Amino acid sequence: MIEKNTRFLNGKRILFLEHQYFRYHIEIKKTLEKAGATVDNYSVMKNGLLFTILRNINSACFRQYNKHYGNGILKAVRDQQYDYVFVIQGYQ
Repeated sequence: MIEKNTRFLNGKRILFLEHQYFRYHIEIKKTLEKAGATVDNYSVMKNGLLFTILRNINSACFRQYNKHYGNGILKAVRDQQYDYVFVIQGYQ
């Protein structure tokens, strides 16, 4: 059940930047949507084998890869208007 204090989210657009950790980001998005918000979510870092290899072997390539990934997110949301930006940054 969505609590009364989330009514202010009804009809709002949220940019949700998260670090994928188990299924928390999915549950948070569902809760925001149940409160009436439209949510666009992106992981702050791409996950996967290439990401892990670059992070552990070559920091310069990793930074370039991450920069390219971040620029892709910025390009995707460039023309959107958001009421809120919600960021959860996690570290391994």
